Amino acid sequence: QINAVRKMLLVILSVVTLLALTVYCAFRYRFNHWKRHGIPQLQPSIPFGDFGPVFRQKRYYGEVLADLYLLSQPLPLVGIYVAFRPVLIAVDRKLIKAILVRDSTCFGDRGLYFDEQRDSMSANVFALKLDQAKQLRASLYPAFSAARTRGLFWMLSNTANTLVKALEQSAGDVIEMRDVMSRYAADGTASVLFGLGVDSINDEHDMFREMTRSALEVDLSNLIRIALYFMVPKLKNWLGFKLVHPLVESFMINMVHGIREHRDYNHEHHQDLIQMLLDFKRSDPDMKDEIVAAHALLFLIGSFEAITTATSFCLYELAKNVNIQRKAQQEIDSVLSKNVGELTVENMADMRYVDCCINETYRKYPSVPFLIRRCSKDYLVPDSNYTIPSGSTVIIPMQGLARDPEFYPNPESFNPERFENKPDTVVPFYPFGDGPRNCIAKRLGHLQTKVALVKLLAKFDIKLANPEEGSTLRLDPKFFITIAVGGLNLVFTKRDE
Repeated sequence: QINAVRKMLLVILSVVTLLALTVYCAFRYRFNHWKRHGIPQLQPSIPFGDFGPVFRQKRYYGEVLADLYLLSQPLPLVGIYVAFRPVLIAVDRKLIKAILVRDSTCFGDRGLYFDEQRDSMSANVFALKLDQAKQLRASLYPAFSAARTRGLFWMLSNTANTLVKALEQSAGDVIEMRDVMSRYAADGTASVLFGLGVDSINDEHDMFREMTRSALEVDLSNLIRIALYFMVPKLKNWLGFKLVHPLVESFMINMVHGIREHRDYNHEHHQDLIQMLLDFKRSDPDMKDEIVAAHALLFLIGSFEAITTATSFCLYELAKNVNIQRKAQQEIDSVLSKNVGELTVENMADMRYVDCCINETYRKYPSVPFLIRRCSKDYLVPDSNYTIPSGSTVIIPMQGLARDPEFYPNPESFNPERFENKPDTVVPFYPFGDGPRNCIAKRLGHLQTKVALVKLLAKFDIKLANPEEGSTLRLDPKFFITIAVGGLNLVFTKRDE
């Protein structure tokens, strides 16, 4: 019996050793992918490649990407590994511009997997191939035109007024800004994109805001969904995971059903996003409400997150840098005094320093720290001997560009003057992307952000709740979006006091 046990243990040990050796060899082969294509790469380690600190939740992935970008200079591009998935980081500024604009036909897709039948919420405009996305974007453009955006000013202004009144009730108290500004973002987005009356500013348990927050919540289920979606999407479907939580999917589909039925019954026709999507659906008999819901959810999450991030971090930096806050307030006071204190879309355009503050926030705290593109055919990198193989995923490291001292001296400082009297071509700056796949809602997002900041700065002085703790900030490595560890805790006091 002892000999039999020994033999069994020997067999088990041999099998385990063989499996371990097989896995090791598979990783080593995978981690030489870019070398085989003649492209320089860094030093990946098993099993997480170049993203060990991210998978171990030690560092925020945007910061890791930024470091990899800075380490790769002066190469035009470099190969990295996100676990066992090989991707490229575009480093050279000219190459980045070519990928986004000049040669965008070769990089028009994002390479994201979607399946209309088994996971309808994955088939959104962000994931669609270039030709499909162009057709849909053309239909949606009227909802985001300059004229339409200006016409939405009063709706956004009313939402911002509600925010001001709520903060007046909490003047002097410690306020976590991401929580508060996420309510403003949810209410404004519900109003201008979907024609819904939502008041999560005064009702923190509002269902619309709860569902939006749930879509971005970090729990084991969502982490698995996102990891499988980017790493092995076909396995995601095989395991039965969908891109979003079933409760969020059900909420969005029911919302679309409800809006469509209400407007059809009452013969209402609006000029908002959901109406454009419903009109597009009528022109395509094969398009289901589930696909309309997928597009609607993408715009909802995108707007919600971009506005929440920009407003909350901008207010944090203004509280931290009182001289910048005072300069912004002086500009606001000066412009408003010429119009009897009334804010309009016309006089808000004269508040250029506020725009600089927002742009500096976009730079330092991008809501998503990279852009992603897929190469559709072999591509010779300009002024080099490197060829990007067809099918390769290419990352534009926006957070890396934003922290490059060549473009932004002393990049860790908050300096709105960087953006005064500077044309867009001087430094790489892509808060809403660029080229044919840029953010179609960028005007609206910027307007919604600016309205809130102007209203708050006109009414309140803002300071850090704890100057010693608040002066240093660390980004939370557990999230895929830009969130501060411990929150952004500020105190508002009325200026007339």
